Amino acid sequence: MRRAGVEGLYDWALAADDVRHAFRRHGDPATEARLGQLAVTADDFRLAAIALRDGQWRLDGTTDIGRPAIVLEYSHPQSGIRYVMVWEVRAGRKMIVLKSMRKWPAPGAPRP
Repeated sequence: MRRAGVEGLYDWALAADDVRHAFRRHGDPATEARLGQLAVTADDFRLAAIALRDGQWRLDGTTDIGRPAIVLEYSHPQSGIRYVMVWEVRAGRKMIVLKSMRKWPAPGAPRP
């Protein structure tokens, strides 16, 4: 966590409410296609652990309730799909929880 400016050991978690938020806000293929993005699917959440290990992350501002936010960017090595995940630091609980996820097609791939 030192790379993101948060010291100590934290548990990383996918909270059910926040996973539902990602589906509700970023899971409709037609809406996401209009934005040049891809819809988030259940399979995308399976990549969270790999993205945490291999992605680029940084402390970046705060969430809507004022907690520190970590932005994680990850490009899937086979598909080239680019993921951006926002995680919320809950310092009192020593937890970092996924708040949202979006994804974009590989560079040069046809737009959705």
